[in-house]
This record gives sequence, structure tokens and C-alpha cells, in this order.
Amino acid sequence: MARRKSVENMSAEELYELAREREQQEAAQADQSKEQIAELKQQRKALVAEHNKALKVIDKELTRLQGGKKARGGKRRNGAPRGQLSTRALELVTKHGPIKGRDLKARLEDEGLDATYIAQVLAGMKKKGQVTSPSRGLYQAA
Repeated sequence: MARRKSVENMSAEELYELAREREQQEAAQADQSKEQIAELKQQRKALVAEHNKALKVIDKELTRLQGGKKARGGKRRNGAPRGQLSTRALELVTKHGPIKGRDLKARLEDEGLDATYIAQVLAGMKKKGQVTSPSRGLYQAA
């Protein structure tokens, strides 16, 4: 087995040759990685297509069982139907007159609703003209 010279003892030509060999090794390794990446992307694409096909079959069956209604996300993550928070918030603001945002949030949470985003809901209601804000944090029906 030939012993390699230390870098300090190599000539410029030997160092240049060593650097070229290393460059070729790295290029070969990069090519191999590119091939593996391309293969994995192709496998992923096939799996996604298969998954979408299976979802389409399930959605079609759900639509058939629901009498033609599309199986869309009509509920939020917490299980409450869409719009329930804003509808109930508007009812409370109308019923109780001017009410503070935190009091409204507490009442909604007492009713079992997730009022995490009540500030955003109230801002949207304010833009739509459903509620007004006579002062900061206070809301009343428009």
C-alpha cells in the first residue's frame, strides 16, 4: 500500500492533481444525489396522484350519501358551525347594548364557544357596519 505524502511535502503539480481528483469525486457524488432526488420526486408525485384519486372516490361517495351536497368544511376545528361566533356576538351586543370586548368574550366562552378570535370577528363586523365602537374596546349594535 502506497503511503500518501503529507500536503506540506507535495509539489504544486501533485496538489493540483489531488484537487482535481477530489473535484471529480464531488461531482460524481452530486450527480448521484441528483438522480436520487429525481427518483424520490417521481415517487412522491405518483403517491400524491394515487392519494388524490382515492380522495376523489371518497368525496364522490360522500356526495352521493348526502343527497348531492358537496362534502365541504362547514364546521370549524372546534366543531362550531361557521358564522356562529359572529351571529351570537351580534345577538349579545344587540341585547346588552354597549359591551366591552372582554365581557363579550367571557359570555361567549360561558356558552361553550371558542372566542379566541373575537377581536378579529368584531373588527370584521365593524367593517361590515354591523357594530360600532364608541370608544376603544366598547362595542354596540349599529
